[in-house]
Amino acid sequence: MIELDDPGERRIGPYTIVSSLAHGATSEVVKAIDTDLRRTVAIKLLSPEFVKDSEALARFERESRAITQLDHPNIARIYETGISVDGQPYLVMEFVDGRSLMELIQDKIELPISQQLELIIQVAEGLRGALNRNIIHRDIKPANLMVNRDYLVKIVDFGLHKVIREDTYQSVAGRLMGTPRYMAPEVAMGRPADHRSDIYSLGATSYHFLAGQPPFDGETPAAVMMRHVNSPLTPLYLLSPQIPADVCEIVNRAMAKDPNHRYQDYDELLSDLKAAKMARWAKDRAVAGAPSLEEQAAEREAAQVAAVEGEEPAVVASGASETPAEAAGTRRRPPSYMTQGRVIAAERVEPTAAAGGGGRLVILAIVLLAGVAGLLFLARPGEMGESSGGLRGLVQTLMARLSSGETAEDRYYRQYEATLERVAFIASAVKEYVSATGRDPATLDDLIQYKLVTEDDVLDGFGESMRYEPTAERVRAPGPDGRFDTGDDFLADKDGRLLMYPPKPDRLEVKEFLSVRERGKQREPSGL
Repeated sequence: MIELDDPGERRIGPYTIVSSLAHGATSEVVKAIDTDLRRTVAIKLLSPEFVKDSEALARFERESRAITQLDHPNIARIYETGISVDGQPYLVMEFVDGRSLMELIQDKIELPISQQLELIIQVAEGLRGALNRNIIHRDIKPANLMVNRDYLVKIVDFGLHKVIREDTYQSVAGRLMGTPRYMAPEVAMGRPADHRSDIYSLGATSYHFLAGQPPFDGETPAAVMMRHVNSPLTPLYLLSPQIPADVCEIVNRAMAKDPNHRYQDYDELLSDLKAAKMARWAKDRAVAGAPSLEEQAAEREAAQVAAVEGEEPAVVASGASETPAEAAGTRRRPPSYMTQGRVIAAERVEPTAAAGGGGRLVILAIVLLAGVAGLLFLARPGEMGESSGGLRGLVQTLMARLSSGETAEDRYYRQYEATLERVAFIASAVKEYVSATGRDPATLDDLIQYKLVTEDDVLDGFGESMRYEPTAERVRAPGPDGRFDTGDDFLADKDGRLLMYPPKPDRLEVKEFLSVRERGKQREPSGL
């Protein structure tokens, strides 16, 4: 509740509430006027549940002092925090007169790639500045990135999830910290987050910004999180062929499943982003008539005015940075400016071959691809559940194997690791179900009916169905042999802790096991 000084005016302390900007299940953001300093501010009003006990209150006050010290051009300042007379915590923030990156995406605002990279660079700069004070964001997403009229990026909601106790936030909001569409795999698995989790979320946000669609989607939040954990990433250049390969590789590295394979610090990430931006900027400037951000904004405003006055609006320049010849030639993977993750030099994009020869090659490639896909589908139908499902999932799985040269042993190890992660994930979903309903699920079908997971989510990495054991409150996966209670099961409790899993066999044992299984025998490698 906002305290009211008089019936006709909403106030909280020295702030006069002007309007509501956003409203969620646990908070409200309002626009207000600071009557003492005569400036416009934004106030985030939080649920009193966040400071329901003395420990939570002390944490709020301690962490609030830390985030109010953040001072960076790309971070929306938090001027002060406090608790109203009726116990409602609030944060007074810098008001950003602009639009969120999500709004730019939804409105399909066209920007040259070099200028898209500039906005991403500003976000990384802000995150680096916060990390220098040992603060991470934990919920980087397009909606939390404001772009003002001068195209200066301001990160909002900074430190909010650091202020709120994680267990309190989960019990009130009923979800994990962060937003599933941009959540790092380790966070989806309930593991601790660090700055590399923010780097992953920035990579996922950049993917959405550049491609116009998020990297993963699904019917439920749990399904989306599982795809971040297990599904291969569709290459950016297949969705937007004009995106240079060095930019694709930067995003891919930022979104590596394993935090150790991502950028380990913002300095290296920024070095690659800035080099890619400069290489692309030179190309954008070489394209005749490519409008600037200011020119595009002026053209859109003129078109809106003309529409209001009933005139025929002028055609707004698209801002596309590719010539027709280049657009025709970028359906294949474009050349990269990078070698081993480092930007080194620009390479020229060559147009495709003549229509006749090129068309025949494309038809032949499609036929071969369909044949190999069919063989894979027939050989290992259970593995299709690892991807996003359907034809797209099949293509993703096929591309991942063709690009990596995966052997049968490699596939086994990938399935082994995926099972470790999925058992722990389903266990955390069981805990969420119990928290929401007050009872244990009878089977994993209860989680599916409650829309916490999908049918694909309850399959282990080997494509076998897992089960929940209500008496022991454990989740069990049968493992590579597809049979329960044979000594090679994967077992986790409701907190996601792995209680039992088979030792990882060496390659000779895996090869022997796969050979035995192929012949229909039941013997297994030692350690399985």
